[in-house]
Amino acid sequence: MIPFQTITKSLQLYQSFHAPQPTFGTDIFNDAITDDDVVILSNNGEGNKGVPMRCDHFIVIMCLRGSAFRRVNHHNFSINANSIHIIKPGQIASLSNISSDFEIQVLLFHQDHIQKLGIQFEVLDKLLSYNESCIPYFELESDSLRIYTQLFQQIESEVKHQHLFKGNIINGHLLALMGHIKSRLYLNKSLEEGTNSQQNLFLSYKKLIEIHFIEKKTVQEYADLLAITPKHLSETIKQLTGQRALYFIHERLINEAEYLLTYTRESISQITYALNFDTVSHFGRFFKKYKEITPVEYRKRII
Repeated sequence: MIPFQTITKSLQLYQSFHAPQPTFGTDIFNDAITDDDVVILSNNGEGNKGVPMRCDHFIVIMCLRGSAFRRVNHHNFSINANSIHIIKPGQIASLSNISSDFEIQVLLFHQDHIQKLGIQFEVLDKLLSYNESCIPYFELESDSLRIYTQLFQQIESEVKHQHLFKGNIINGHLLALMGHIKSRLYLNKSLEEGTNSQQNLFLSYKKLIEIHFIEKKTVQEYADLLAITPKHLSETIKQLTGQRALYFIHERLINEAEYLLTYTRESISQITYALNFDTVSHFGRFFKKYKEITPVEYRKRII
């Protein structure tokens, strides 16, 4: 399974495609940053390499210019200028098709910061949770953009300065930010929210894949878990998404393979074993079918 990235690990990835120059927010080359810090930064027109990652913290992204394509768990959506999207702890996210003028501001934090404000657990849980079937993205009108921009700027200002009440003020801004996000996500429920049986079946299928993709690689096995026929599952997924049901199993395996090839030093043989392929050649053919290069070539390309 794709391991969890901490805030400092996320910054190391961020450093790998940015030059050491001043940016909005936190100095990403500051060795004093810990996993307990609130980090806010900008991308300077760059984007990550599209490798899937899973973090142990919240990530809030405000897109100011340009566009990109984002995948968060089973959601695929375009990111446009003047928009907000959020990635929760434990979700698998990747970014691709990044435009040359792509400009974002990014906020990373643990929910512990808001918990320190002494909010009741029930209230905090409602604030930081949302329906997994809801696309975690919305676009901003001019008034809303002004509010979010001010909140990001206020957090940046506090992050850069040292004073007695710095932590309390940052946590208060985080509370306000997450309150605004939760209200917008509630109002902007996705069509994927499970309003019909086909959507519900697709969501159940994706959740089962996330749990079993290592050991179960056929549509038949997932149909058995869902107590339906493989034909019914395949026809429903095809009608709903335009993709074969098998595609989503393979997509999850490819995501895992990309991560292991990028972030670990495991050999191709070890990765083959970890993903439950019978031989290295079988894994190699499978990977090349989807990525058009071998696992070895992929690893060389990203180093």
